[in-house]
Amino acid sequence: SNLTIDNNLNGYAFIRTVAIAKILGNGGNSKVVGCSVTRTNTGRYTCTISPARPDAQYVIQLTCMETSGALDDVIIQVQDGTMATTSFNYFIHEQDNGGSPGAYRDRNHFISIFDTD
Repeated sequence: SNLTIDNNLNGYAFIRTVAIAKILGNGGNSKVVGCSVTRTNTGRYTCTISPARPDAQYVIQLTCMETSGALDDVIIQVQDGTMATTSFNYFIHEQDNGGSPGAYRDRNHFISIFDTD
Protein backbone atom coordinates (compact mmCIF):
# COMPACT_ATOMS: atom_id res chain seq x y z
CA SER A 1 0.00 0.00 0.00
CA ASN A 2 1.05 3.60 -0.51
CA LEU A 3 1.36 6.17 2.25
CA THR A 4 0.59 9.78 1.39
CA ILE A 5 1.77 12.53 3.71
CA ASP A 6 0.95 16.15 2.99
CA ASN A 7 2.92 19.06 4.43
CA ASN A 8 0.67 19.70 7.42
CA LEU A 9 0.06 17.81 10.62
CA ASN A 10 -2.77 19.16 12.76
CA GLY A 11 -2.29 22.59 11.20
CA TYR A 12 1.49 22.65 11.70
CA ALA A 13 4.12 22.30 9.00
CA PHE A 14 5.27 18.70 8.78
CA ILE A 15 9.01 18.52 9.43
CA ARG A 16 10.64 15.71 7.52
CA THR A 17 14.08 14.26 7.26
CA VAL A 18 15.50 15.04 3.82
CA ALA A 19 18.89 13.35 4.24
CA ILE A 20 21.06 11.57 6.80
CA ALA A 21 24.68 10.54 6.71
CA LYS A 22 27.41 8.89 8.75
CA ILE A 23 30.74 10.09 7.37
CA LEU A 24 34.21 8.81 8.17
CA GLY A 25 36.98 11.33 8.78
CA ASN A 26 38.62 10.38 5.47
CA GLY A 27 35.39 11.35 3.68
CA GLY A 28 34.14 7.80 3.25
CA ASN A 29 30.35 7.65 3.10
CA SER A 30 29.66 4.95 5.70
CA LYS A 31 25.88 5.34 5.44
CA VAL A 32 24.06 7.99 3.41
CA VAL A 33 20.47 8.56 2.38
CA GLY A 34 19.48 11.55 0.23
CA CYS A 35 22.99 12.97 -0.03
CA SER A 36 26.65 12.26 -0.67
CA VAL A 37 29.72 13.81 0.96
CA THR A 38 33.14 14.60 -0.46
CA ARG A 39 36.19 15.46 1.63
CA THR A 40 37.73 18.47 -0.16
CA ASN A 41 40.71 18.96 2.16
CA THR A 42 41.72 18.17 5.73
CA GLY A 43 38.65 18.86 7.87
CA ARG A 44 36.67 20.32 4.94
CA TYR A 45 33.70 18.65 3.27
CA THR A 46 30.93 19.26 0.73
CA CYS A 47 27.51 17.67 1.16
CA THR A 48 25.53 17.25 -2.07
CA ILE A 49 21.78 16.84 -1.61
CA SER A 50 19.80 14.71 -4.05
CA PRO A 51 17.22 15.51 -5.19
CA ALA A 52 17.74 19.27 -5.00
CA ARG A 53 15.68 21.23 -2.49
CA PRO A 54 13.16 23.83 -3.73
CA ASP A 55 15.09 26.52 -1.81
CA ALA A 56 18.10 26.81 0.49
CA GLN A 57 16.07 27.29 3.69
CA TYR A 58 16.48 23.72 4.99
CA VAL A 59 17.91 22.98 8.45
CA ILE A 60 21.25 21.23 8.95
CA GLN A 61 22.33 19.35 12.07
CA LEU A 62 26.00 18.34 12.26
CA THR A 63 27.50 16.21 15.03
CA CYS A 64 31.14 15.21 15.43
CA MET A 65 32.58 12.15 17.19
CA GLU A 66 35.44 12.45 19.68
CA THR A 67 37.01 9.95 22.04
CA SER A 68 36.38 10.47 25.76
CA GLY A 69 40.13 10.52 26.41
CA ALA A 70 40.93 13.39 24.05
CA LEU A 71 38.46 15.98 25.38
CA ASP A 72 39.56 18.52 22.79
CA ASP A 73 37.30 21.35 21.71
CA VAL A 74 36.28 19.96 18.33
CA ILE A 75 33.80 22.13 16.45
CA ILE A 76 31.82 21.28 13.30
CA GLN A 77 30.26 24.19 11.41
CA VAL A 78 28.47 25.01 8.16
CA GLN A 79 30.53 27.41 6.07
CA ASP A 80 28.56 30.66 5.93
CA GLY A 81 27.26 31.57 2.49
CA THR A 82 27.54 28.06 0.99
CA MET A 83 23.99 26.75 1.44
CA ALA A 84 22.44 26.17 -1.99
CA THR A 85 19.54 24.01 -3.18
CA THR A 86 21.97 21.21 -4.10
CA SER A 87 24.84 21.44 -1.60
CA PHE A 88 26.63 23.11 1.28
CA ASN A 89 30.18 23.15 2.65
CA TYR A 90 31.19 22.52 6.24
CA PHE A 91 34.35 22.10 8.25
CA ILE A 92 35.67 20.51 11.42
CA HIS A 93 38.32 22.20 13.52
CA GLU A 94 40.00 21.57 16.84
CA GLN A 95 40.66 24.50 19.12
CA ASP A 96 43.85 25.12 21.01
CA ASN A 97 43.78 25.97 24.71
CA GLY A 98 46.53 28.53 24.14
CA GLY A 99 46.66 31.58 21.94
CA SER A 100 46.99 29.93 18.54
CA PRO A 101 44.07 29.49 16.12
CA GLY A 102 42.23 26.21 15.64
CA ALA A 103 43.40 23.61 13.14
CA TYR A 104 41.29 21.70 10.61
CA ARG A 105 40.85 18.04 11.56
CA ASP A 106 39.29 14.96 10.01
CA ARG A 107 36.76 13.31 12.32
CA ASN A 108 33.93 10.83 11.97
CA HIS A 109 30.66 12.74 11.98
CA PHE A 110 26.93 12.74 11.26
CA ILE A 111 24.66 14.92 9.13
CA SER A 112 20.88 15.37 9.31
CA ILE A 113 18.97 17.66 6.96
CA PHE A 114 15.35 18.65 7.69
CA ASP A 115 12.77 20.64 5.72
CA THR A 116 9.03 21.37 5.64
CA ASP A 117 8.30 20.88 1.94
